[in-house]
Amino acid sequence: MDDEKEIFLRAIEIESLDERQRFVDEVCGSNRKLQARICELLREYDAPNSCFSEPAARFDFANNGSES
Repeated sequence: MDDEKEIFLRAIEIESLDERQRFVDEVCGSNRKLQARICELLREYDAPNSCFSEPAARFDFANNGSES
């Protein structure tokens, strides 16, 4: 599983922060760029007054940091 959106959406279903981190570590494997991006999204998701209170269509999941 290396689709950023899919990983993020599955991760936010996990309530325990420790279990969530283990999940992200496991699915991202050695892809540190993907792991960092997912962790960044999760921090924003968990923050008070998060931008995630806005409609999801505003987020660009297509650009997952794999720029040429």
